[in-house]
Amino acid sequence: MNFLRRIFLFAGFWWVKNGGKLPARIFFSLYRASAVRELFTRKDVNCVLDVGANRGQYAKYLRCIGYTGPILSFEPNTDCFKVLKERMKTDKSWRGFNIALGNQNETRDFVITKGAMCSSFLTPLRKEIVRSVRRVNMRRLDDFIANLEDFPGNPSLFLKLDTQGFDLEVVNGAPRTLEHTVGLQSEVSVCPIYHDMPHYLDSLKVYESLGFELIGLFEVTKAQGRVIEYDCVMARR
Repeated sequence: MNFLRRIFLFAGFWWVKNGGKLPARIFFSLYRASAVRELFTRKDVNCVLDVGANRGQYAKYLRCIGYTGPILSFEPNTDCFKVLKERMKTDKSWRGFNIALGNQNETRDFVITKGAMCSSFLTPLRKEIVRSVRRVNMRRLDDFIANLEDFPGNPSLFLKLDTQGFDLEVVNGAPRTLEHTVGLQSEVSVCPIYHDMPHYLDSLKVYESLGFELIGLFEVTKAQGRVIEYDCVMARR
């Protein structure tokens, strides 16, 4: 366990032991941040692919933990992308693209939910959260990067995936990109909230088969004592 993680754990335990209250979500967010920052330093990450960027929360998070390099954010929801575009204006190393990523180049239906963070190519189990269905452009990550003239040379990539059950499809469209990927973060499902959503053990098996090893699992959502989703952080072996 690295020094930063020790500090976060010690501070958290000391606070609770002395009567303080620390929400688990905040505590584990700090713990995850230390793991990501350590990975970035150890693997000399020089470009982040932020897939499923929503309104840019993850890019802002990376800036908060000290990453100053290029970020390429991908978000198919036009409403979310408008906010994302505004947030990028003051950051010259952050670029955004209003497209989806997947395993082929095509136009397909994208489910927009009432809570924009749950929008997905997959159909939610709870039909009442669906707001609309839109046609969006999907590209393979390999093909997109191949046509990006100013993509960083000698990339040491970190691939962040948060596509609401579609992460493995993005990976299937990126075999060449993965050759330069030294770390990844993917949201994986314990209890499915969409039809045909892969189980977290199946997702981890795929990532391990591609040469990544698990650094940590961090709770994303929990209900009635059950974990719904984890963020898995992995590094190239």
